[in-house]
Amino acid sequence: MKRKVYIDGANVAHENKKTIRISRIEKMVHDLQKVGAEPEVLIQKYKCNQLDDKDAADKLIEEGLMTIVKHNDDIMLITCAYETDSFLVTNDKYVKERKQPWWTPGMEVWASDKIIRYESISGDIFIPLDVQHRLMLDFKEHEMSIPDFKAHATNGGVSPNISLEEFPESVKEMLKLIQEKSDEITYAALGSQLKTATGYKPNDLFGNAKHAARFLESRGYSTTHNEGNTYVKGVAA
Repeated sequence: MKRKVYIDGANVAHENKKTIRISRIEKMVHDLQKVGAEPEVLIQKYKCNQLDDKDAADKLIEEGLMTIVKHNDDIMLITCAYETDSFLVTNDKYVKERKQPWWTPGMEVWASDKIIRYESISGDIFIPLDVQHRLMLDFKEHEMSIPDFKAHATNGGVSPNISLEEFPESVKEMLKLIQEKSDEITYAALGSQLKTATGYKPNDLFGNAKHAARFLESRGYSTTHNEGNTYVKGVAA
């Protein structure tokens, strides 16, 4: 859950008291994705009539990047981010919330470490580069090592609940190579391409083709076996 970053949608996107600019939310989502985050915007339901682009907002919701909440959005943002030890993008100081009996010393420690402040300049929003770098280091720190990944893969498989972003870069590159193919690719051909791109063969990551197939199938890919060869479908199901 370290990679999750919640975004205070209304705080980030309020151009004034009456308008929420979706373009500002889209930029924040994009900027966080660039540094390896899994952003999710929360906006309170009653504020939806302030959105300046309903179609763009609906697209964010369909993609799982924005959630409409019924409860107080500030409290829900704090709840979600604190209980998952995630980052939260907002310039809200949470003065009222900090006075509540449920705000614990532990939450104060979390807030000082995990709340990300942004700058609004000439109508646009920016996360400072030093903060972006800190995020990337934090995300990198929690990325699985190749030995850890292989241990999971050869000892019952890798949990489908583990985020794609937590995989070693070579595993992500392998999935990218598969996605780029319109047809099936053999495990041997895939291994050759992965070796060229990353220096690792699939067996370095999975142990053998059987473990690799089990992993790919858990992620929605189709694998078939014919005359001693393993084939992987180029597009996830």
